Amino acid sequence: MPADEPDQIVQGEAVLNVLSEPGSRIIAEDLGVIPKFVRATLARMNIPGYKVMRWERDWDVEGQPFRDPLTYPAISVATSGTHDTEPVAEWWDEAPIEEREALAKVDHDGPPDPQPEEPFNPTTRDAILQILYRAGSDIVLLPIQDVFGWKERINTPRPDQ
Repeated sequence: MPADEPDQIVQGEAVLNVLSEPGSRIIAEDLGVIPKFVRATLARMNIPGYKVMRWERDWDVEGQPFRDPLTYPAISVATSGTHDTEPVAEWWDEAPIEEREALAKVDHDGPPDPQPEEPFNPTTRDAILQILYRAGSDIVLLPIQDVFGWKERINTPRPDQ
C-alpha cells in the first residue's frame, strides 16, 4: 500500500475502476474509522456507502439526535444493521431510554410510532422499518432478522478471530 494519501487515492481509484469496468455495481463498506479522502473518493466515483441508522447521528449536537434517513444521499445504502451488529430488536432493548426517545423523534409519516418506554415489539419494529423505507438512499438493505424482529443473530463474531 502506498505510504502517502495522494498515491493511496490513485491506487484506490485504479482498483475501483478495474472492478467496475465489466459493469459491476460496487458498494463500499465504509464503516468504522476510515480516512476522510475515502468518502470523498467514493462520492466522486458515485459509489454508495453505508448509512447504518443507529450510527447516523449529529454527534456534535446536544442530545446527539438521529439524522433523518430521508436526508441520506441517494448514492448510499440505508440499513438497520450489518452482519457484525446485533439485531435491531436486541439493540433497542439494550439501548438507554434517551437513545430510544431520540430515535422516536425521527419523522416517519406514522403511525405506528416507536414506543421508547416499551421493550421491542411489532409496533416498534414496524415504525423503525418505516423510518428506513423512506430513506433518501437508492438502496435500503435490511438484515432478515430485522425484517421479522428476531433477536437471534445470524452471524456471531468469534472472539478469537
